[in-house]
Amino acid sequence: MEGGRIDGEQLLFEIFRNISRALKELKLKSVEDSVQSKSEDQAETSAGGGEDGAHAYLYILFVLTFYAFSIVVLMVKYIRKRSTRGTKVKHPRCSKERHSVN
Repeated sequence: MEGGRIDGEQLLFEIFRNISRALKELKLKSVEDSVQSKSEDQAETSAGGGEDGAHAYLYILFVLTFYAFSIVVLMVKYIRKRSTRGTKVKHPRCSKERHSVN
């Protein structure tokens, strides 16, 4: 630093140091918040707040059952459509006579 001027390297070093310090503070704050929220969650589950997990399992079971039932219905509809279509409609090439070109 000559005459109150900061060269580019020193400026970048100061910016890097400030950013590093800010990131460390954010990381520490994030870890503290995470630990605090985990301890609050554990306190709720031990106090009888674990019913949310049971509701989540029931919801997942209901949704998966609904999707499975929907897929079965779609498959049955497709199979029925496919089997009725085969008996009623003949392929156009089978019904036409073939002409030979001489």
